[in-house]
Amino acid sequence: QADSYDTANQGRRRLIETLLRYELWEDAVALADSFYLEPTELGMEQAQRARLLGIACFSLGRMDEGKAQIEALDAAAKVLRVERAAVMDAAEAKARTDKKSEEDARKAMKDVLDRYAQPFKTLDQWTAELKVWAALPDGTLDGLTNQVAELKTVSKERLSQVWLKLGATNLAETLAKEAVEAGTNQVQLLANQADILWRLGKTNEAQEVFGKLRERSATLDLD
Repeated sequence: QADSYDTANQGRRRLIETLLRYELWEDAVALADSFYLEPTELGMEQAQRARLLGIACFSLGRMDEGKAQIEALDAAAKVLRVERAAVMDAAEAKARTDKKSEEDARKAMKDVLDRYAQPFKTLDQWTAELKVWAALPDGTLDGLTNQVAELKTVSKERLSQVWLKLGATNLAETLAKEAVEAGTNQVQLLANQADILWRLGKTNEAQEVFGKLRERSATLDLD
């Protein structure tokens, strides 16, 4: 069910989040062939895996494999629709078994639709995100601005890298800075900001941010 994604398999979700945040693309591809990230029968879990592998493959320049994950997201959406239909049928059957009114039966079915609304919106966003990544190598700022602007669920630090690839340097710098300001001294956000500034030739600013990163990284295992 849609709400099960909020309580079950937290370890798998956290692993995917970590691989995405720290851009561990080779690890993501390798883990996809292990029991840690093996395909499951749940639609949203399939979608989470496809999104991760899509971004990883595109980032590694493995374009055909990345595009295959867009198709995997489409397949996940079909699985999710089947799940929704089954849950809706069960909700209706229970209402009738409990001798509920027609209005209550319809409400039970609507509640299922409402619960699945957000997962479907998220899946649409992930599909749009992968399509942007697929278009980046040959894309232009004019051609992709609208598509990138519609990516509402992508983190600011990752968006900063996308805008940088498209040549929107001011926006890339701004988003990297906003990500740091909104975070809680997270080293990955500082590392991203330092990287953006360095790539823009703002070496003094990059070194200043890197200094803050070093302070917060003193106790980290560099490996």
